[in-house]
Amino acid sequence: MRAFKQSIISERWGVEAAPTILADNKSGSPISMSHLLGASPRSEVVVVPEPAFVFLVPLDILATSSKTGGQHGIVDVKAKPGDVYLLDLSKSSKNAINTPFNIMRLYISTRRLTEAAYEKELPLVQGLSLSSLSGHDPILYQLAQTMASVISRGQYAPTLLTDYLALAFHAHVAGTYGGATSDRLTVKGGLSPWQLRRIYEFVEQQSGMNPSISELASECGISASHFARAFRRTVGTAPHEWLIKRRVQKAKELLMIAKGLSLAEIGLACGFVDQSHFTRVFSKHEGKSPGTWRRHSAFHYAH
Repeated sequence: MRAFKQSIISERWGVEAAPTILADNKSGSPISMSHLLGASPRSEVVVVPEPAFVFLVPLDILATSSKTGGQHGIVDVKAKPGDVYLLDLSKSSKNAINTPFNIMRLYISTRRLTEAAYEKELPLVQGLSLSSLSGHDPILYQLAQTMASVISRGQYAPTLLTDYLALAFHAHVAGTYGGATSDRLTVKGGLSPWQLRRIYEFVEQQSGMNPSISELASECGISASHFARAFRRTVGTAPHEWLIKRRVQKAKELLMIAKGLSLAEIGLACGFVDQSHFTRVFSKHEGKSPGTWRRHSAFHYAH
């Protein structure tokens, strides 16, 4: 289940309503902005694994604690306006809000990070990270305040304004938390934005997600050798390494939503040779087998 849906957000945070605006939703991977108001502490907010990131931006002073999968300690933090939390939803965690809360929750999927970069010629990043549980970000705080004001308009919120805020949010977090330093995707000797976009669309639309270098190069109108060099220069990794990451991300999506598919079927759908190959690659990237990851995800959602 996707954590940008208003009903899911309300249930997990224990609030009657979670006013939410979805921006840039053409591909089914929107940027979600939710204003969460809780009159009482929230003893547990479970993060269900999925390939996405959430920023929590307190609009008032807030006391919280967090326990992340793989860690045994609980970190207590007292946040003030301007502080932000970054949650990597691919890692399970339990978070407690120890006071009444007034928070902006900003959601962006890994897929949307990539799509937005291709479409808007923005920096391309592989993920988002913060050196500690929380950080201070006055720019994101100002954006969050504006988002809260726009959300308060409900159905009268201007679409153009919400898309602009989503674009500003993406550009800011890509540069601040994704390490992107370029204002544009175009790199000397690299691929152009339209070529990157075509590669992404071709891989997503191809059954089995198993294109050859020659096929990808053909989509870009260049030779295979030129393509491999240009791709690495633009994206920062070899084509086959990037493709493996895309397959693992796709597999995680199917493990959550395609309950009727076996592990072998999901592996084949994502371009892996067989279930053994799927398990080996998935475990290397995620630290647990596909079956364990699926059970863990289902358990947390059920609870």
